[in-house]
Amino acid sequence: MTLEPVIEKMSKRYFNVVNPNDVVAKYGADTFRMYEMFLGPVEMSKPWDTKGIEGVYRFLKKFWRLFYDETKGWIVNDETATNEELKVLHRAIRKIEEDTERFSFNTAAVHL
Repeated sequence: MTLEPVIEKMSKRYFNVVNPNDVVAKYGADTFRMYEMFLGPVEMSKPWDTKGIEGVYRFLKKFWRLFYDETKGWIVNDETATNEELKVLHRAIRKIEEDTERFSFNTAAVHL
């Protein structure tokens, strides 16, 4: 017999409320906002999972390290983008713009 975890709605009645200020203090506002976006459409009810917030936090740290090194500083250059790089950039911009117009922030976040 396997037990599957029960995911409940956050509620004072169940004493499972997470204070957003505590999450922001520990992980930062960007992590909190991105976690909310990854969960799905804004208007839907979603289960809260602290492990998920930790995953988003690790994702953002990894993403940050693509552009910034602790010892070297910024890892960027002034080279002109190739045509292929520009195509990828414009595809991502178009997709994010379409997702934002539909309030589908969860899918827009994936394209970053």
